[in-house]
Amino acid sequence: MFAFRLAAVAGALSLSLLLSGCGYGRLHIRIPDFVANGVDGIRLFRLVDGGLQSAGRVVFGKITTTSTGQQMQYTQIVPGLSTPWGPLTAIVKRPASGQVDLELSLINAGAPGYFRFASYNEKGTSPLADGRIYIQAIQ
Repeated sequence: MFAFRLAAVAGALSLSLLLSGCGYGRLHIRIPDFVANGVDGIRLFRLVDGGLQSAGRVVFGKITTTSTGQQMQYTQIVPGLSTPWGPLTAIVKRPASGQVDLELSLINAGAPGYFRFASYNEKGTSPLADGRIYIQAIQ
């Protein structure tokens, strides 16, 4: 568990966001110990009045190899929506052994706002990653 948390704190996730105004954002994420820690997905937290509110999660599927490279299916569990969003597909890049870079599309069923995130596995949830992302509301 310590190695899982240490990996997350040591830069497990880096991000940038491209906004479109359509209620979704693009999250670029790097998980350095994805393989070693068996990461199952990421948990999203909305920033509210100086605190955090749970805002759902992204569940990762298996990584598969295609003729154009590797990809992963994922599904977003969004509070306020009756069904999960997805499955969607992310291109997988492996910058170094055990590391995974992903680009995920995320939606926001609530008011526009800033979000933070943390990876999780069957042992628990890592500390929050540095940074935040802004996602418009679904229109």
